[in-house]
Amino acid sequence: VGSGTRNPTGISLTPSGNFAYVANRGSSPSVTVVNTVTNAVAATVTSSNVPYALGGAIQRPLFGQGSIATGQYHSCRVRADQTVDCWGRNDFGQATAPAGTFTQVVAGSAHSCGLRTNGSVSCWGNNVYGQATPLAGTNFQRLASGARHVCGVRTDSSVACWGENDQGQATPAAGTNFQDIAAGSSHT
Repeated sequence: VGSGTRNPTGISLTPSGNFAYVANRGSSPSVTVVNTVTNAVAATVTSSNVPYALGGAIQRPLFGQGSIATGQYHSCRVRADQTVDCWGRNDFGQATAPAGTFTQVVAGSAHSCGLRTNGSVSCWGNNVYGQATPLAGTNFQRLASGARHVCGVRTDSSVACWGENDQGQATPAAGTNFQDIAAGSSHT
């Protein structure tokens, strides 16, 4: 693919992984389609502009995949089938998601929590401050995670929190008029 007047500058795979699109710069700018099963060039499409890289125009691997969350050294996402997968640092198990179906996932410093489709919460990872021990019940509708605490909006629009509370970050505001929630490192 890169021989002669071509200089590969980017590659993108189809979701199945059966084809690769290679952006080629140089005197003959093109995009080469490679069948990764047979390792044969399936097609070469000449380009009037020099392709520098490939991205969203060819493949969007997270498109339609639901929410994504990033922790300190790990990330998780809710897939289209409502399962959760995580990747990155896993020294506390923060990137080992449980089975089941979820509508949302949040990530903290070294823990993750997911809002299950039945409204309950499951957490995994570091639990030194109780951040991976969610409150019981099936009445949550939104979650937010800070570094070492988690808060959620309940179905009655009140807020409940758990985990580290040295700055008052896990002391929920009173009231029942909350629709959404967000958290920073040590505040909510």
